[in-house]
Amino acid sequence: MTFEYVLLRDVNDSDEDAARLAALLRDLPVKVNLIPYNENPGLGFGDPGAERVAAFRKALDAAGSPPWCARTAAATLPPPAANSPSRPEN
Repeated sequence: MTFEYVLLRDVNDSDEDAARLAALLRDLPVKVNLIPYNENPGLGFGDPGAERVAAFRKALDAAGSPPWCARTAAATLPPPAANSPSRPEN
């Protein structure tokens, strides 16, 4: 099972937040996927930055929940396949 956790600058990205998350997930067989928020003007949330993500990841790991960290959404999208159909074939 994968637990998706979006990191928002100064909202849920502190070491204390990492400790709370680790405690919440301690007895569950999950993989934690850390997702740095991609900023969107006007929404009021910010990207925590690579340094803060690394610190959160380290704190989560130290608390016993080794995380997996995604890159930003744009960086993780695969290139489109030139010959892929626009919809699945039956």
